[in-house]
Parts: sequence; structure tokens; C-alpha cells
Amino acid sequence: MNNKILKYLNQKRDMVWNDLLDIHASAPDKTRVASSLSMVEILSTLYYGGFIKTSKKKPNLKKDDVVIFSKGHGSLAVYSIFADYKFFEKKYLYDVCGNGKLLGSIPEPNIPGIISINGSLGHGLGVLSGISFANKNTKKKYYCFLGDGEMNEGSVWEAIMMIPQLKLNRMVAIVDANKKSMLGETKDIIDLKNLKRKFQEFGWEAYSINGHSIKSIYKLFSSLNKKEPVKPIAVISNTFKGGTIKKLRDIDICHVISLNDDEVKRYKVKQNS
Repeated sequence: MNNKILKYLNQKRDMVWNDLLDIHASAPDKTRVASSLSMVEILSTLYYGGFIKTSKKKPNLKKDDVVIFSKGHGSLAVYSIFADYKFFEKKYLYDVCGNGKLLGSIPEPNIPGIISINGSLGHGLGVLSGISFANKNTKKKYYCFLGDGEMNEGSVWEAIMMIPQLKLNRMVAIVDANKKSMLGETKDIIDLKNLKRKFQEFGWEAYSINGHSIKSIYKLFSSLNKKEPVKPIAVISNTFKGGTIKKLRDIDICHVISLNDDEVKRYKVKQNS
């Protein structure tokens, strides 16, 4: 990874981070900022690093990779990316969650680039497996973003067991392992322990990375792109809920904590051109 690519990805990461805080500020009681902040680096790297193939200006369902945000409440960061891709005007980022608004607290299929609503957690991986199975002979990839709290759902494990059996080897499950659910730490609710090993035991090729390190994310997906997949791939993205914001990281119930306007300004990063 050369310095030029790293600089570009960091610039895009900072843009997504700041846009996400603005999105939250427009509807602080309805958006889940901590859950979204933990996904900023991996979303920025996969989209702007060219790993998720997506058309600009208008999604192309026939050609683009298929992405489902099963962790629906934590996927607000993708709004910034889609606005930057010109799927819709950037002004929509600053007016969310009201009646008739394009963007809500959970991405819905009326938004260009979104194909499935996932407000009820646990459905995304199964839905994506059906899409992948129906298009098994294509060269597209099928990405599903999940939360580690969501992994408590039995429907997720049904899909995890079925996908290798059907040889859906172009599927990529990315688990945002930020260690917290809505009301506390995941280990205190249902301790799933070693998720990487569990995926491997069910027939997946599994990896564990630092989900806040653009270098680590880029290196892993670059290596995966160099070979034809022989198994479905699972990536455990180890993160902190709330990212670098200590106020959120240190509170067990940060899932439902909002930031006020002063805090939003304080936590924004300076963007370099």
C-alpha cells in the first residue's frame, strides 16, 4: 500500500466521519451514532479502495457487487459514501428521519444503493445468500455487514451453516465486532467467544483484523482479491463502539447515547485536501 493510496483513504475516512456526525446532529434521538462510528474505516476502505464494485451516479444492479447492511441501525456512515458517489444530493445528509425524508435511521430500499431493509436484525445474511444463490454463475461478490450483537440471532447461524453447503464462495460476511450490544457488553449477554474459529468450523475461510486500521483492512482485502475464492469469506472486524470518542467507548449503553451540538463540533476531524 503506497502513501498516495493511504492518504486518499484517510481523506475519505475523515469525510465520512464528519458527515456521519452531521447526520447524527440532524436527528440525535433517532440515529445510533456509536454503532455507525465503529464502521467508518472499513466502509471507507472497501468502497474507496475499490474492493466493493459500485457504479457512480446511479447503481447498476446487473453489474455492481451486492451489499446488504444487515446491521441496519449502524449503517449511517454509508449515506456519506452514497452522496459522494452522487446517488443523491449531499443536502439530504443534513435532514434525516422526518416524514417523507429520503434518509432514515435505518437504510431502506427507497435509497439508491440500498436493496434490503434490516431494522429487524438477523435477516440480512439469509437474504443475501438467496440473492447469491440465484446469481451463482456471475462474477460479482456479495457483501453482508453484520453486528456482533446481531450474531445472537439463530437465523444468522442458519445462514452461516447453509452458505458453505451451497458453495456460495463469492459471499463475504463482515462482522463489526465492537463488543457492545444495546444494553451492555456482548460477552455478558451471550458470549460467542471466538467468532473466527466458529466460522471456520462451519466451513468458512475466516480472518480477524483491526477494524480501525485502514492499512490492515486494505492489506487483507488486497490479498483476497488476488485469488479465486474457494470458500465463503468471513472477516471479524475488531472495533470500538463509538470509534475514538471516549465518551461513547466507556459507556455500556452507548448504543442509545446521543451527542449534543457542541460535542459534534468537538469530535469532528480536520480534513486535509
